[in-house]
Amino acid sequence: MKIKNRELRIPIILNLIFVFVLCLDFFIPSNKVYFETLSSVYNTVTTYPSSRSTSGGKEIKNILYCESDNLYYLGNAPDQLYKIEKSEKILITKTFFFSKVKSLKSENHQKIIYVSFLSIKLVMILFSIATLITILNCIVSNTFLDILLATSSTFIYFLSAVYLFYF
Repeated sequence: MKIKNRELRIPIILNLIFVFVLCLDFFIPSNKVYFETLSSVYNTVTTYPSSRSTSGGKEIKNILYCESDNLYYLGNAPDQLYKIEKSEKILITKTFFFSKVKSLKSENHQKIIYVSFLSIKLVMILFSIATLITILNCIVSNTFLDILLATSSTFIYFLSAVYLFYF
């Protein structure tokens, strides 16, 4: 496929590479499945002071702790996750390339609980819009789309960094 917007060819190709890698990692079925016994699910909250505002910053991490002393960092903690009882057997599925926790399934509840950062609906919608803008920029070239490409590139790079290094 020939990219029509020749000046911004490198950011478009980088965006497509990041999108492709994240989608492959999340959507390819994984054979990395672990059976664990749930000990607890908890959140850690770290507050950072700031000189510009009174509240500062806040970092929240959701952590799944198993009886085998394994910790799993979760990107999303839906309400169904807290319905799983302590000492219940759970099936943990990890992603294909980066081994992030993708989903959980308890032995009593047959419903799969998606706990990956990429399973958050707002993140999925914004990621889809950024991908659409990048693909549109391959076909059409104008100033407005160039500005949207810069915005979507920023979001894709930020999302990729958070997904790869934070969770």
